Amino acid sequence: MKFLILSLLVLSVVSSNLNENDEILSIQQNILNSYLTGPTEPLFKAFHSVFQKPYEINSDLGMQRYGVFLKNLEMINEHNSKNLSWKMGLNEFADLTDEEFKQRTGVGNLEEEFKEMKNSEKNFLENFDDIESSDLTATVFPEVDHSRFIPPVQDQSTCGMCYAFATASTLEGNCNIQRFAKGLPAIPRISQQQIGECYNEKLACQGGWMQRVMTKSVSPTSQVNGFYALSDYPYKAQSLTCNAALLKTKTVQIELNKISPYEGCDDGFFVKGRKC
Repeated sequence: MKFLILSLLVLSVVSSNLNENDEILSIQQNILNSYLTGPTEPLFKAFHSVFQKPYEINSDLGMQRYGVFLKNLEMINEHNSKNLSWKMGLNEFADLTDEEFKQRTGVGNLEEEFKEMKNSEKNFLENFDDIESSDLTATVFPEVDHSRFIPPVQDQSTCGMCYAFATASTLEGNCNIQRFAKGLPAIPRISQQQIGECYNEKLACQGGWMQRVMTKSVSPTSQVNGFYALSDYPYKAQSLTCNAALLKTKTVQIELNKISPYEGCDDGFFVKGRKC
């Protein structure tokens, strides 16, 4: 009976017309969490059903995936038992090996690009030089919960746009810290698709670097400048061409300072659209 209810829940989630996937992710996690303290077989069945896995659960492939799932579950439990500042959990990738996950997310080999970036953007990287362990005790900063300033974790699917998600969350969080302090509402979510297509060209789904995105966003050679709302330019998890004509009919939400695009909005560097 429990699995019949679970199946109906999954169907209702998949058939919903939600514009955001936050509620879907929340329902999926709640279903899985209800099985976490029990035997692993029912948990794997719930996982298989929630994420609509294409393989038969009792097939050879299903058994192989169950084995990978158990190893990943062991890693998750081991990590969480340490009571660190962050927790691991199950998601749709829990039946994949590390290598399969890398292939699925589409991240290419960025070693050569990193070498080029290290030379061309030395000034940026110098700000993040390794800190000697002895220096870590010099300044103690208060612990701050920044989760309310950024949106929940989103699914980038089989596209390697992690850099675009990181850029969008960084900009949103930085801006929202200042807006909330002034009693203003959160800025609209920033489009990861626009970041990938317009500031990483045809390599959108093959990985990239946040600082390069920020530099390209203020470049006079870019088709557009600034960052636009997710609602105006939805995420498609594909490497498509920048639709500059469409974006020019929309409102820029954040535009970085052309001289120092890495600076935060607390110094007034987000200067156009919805100011911080």
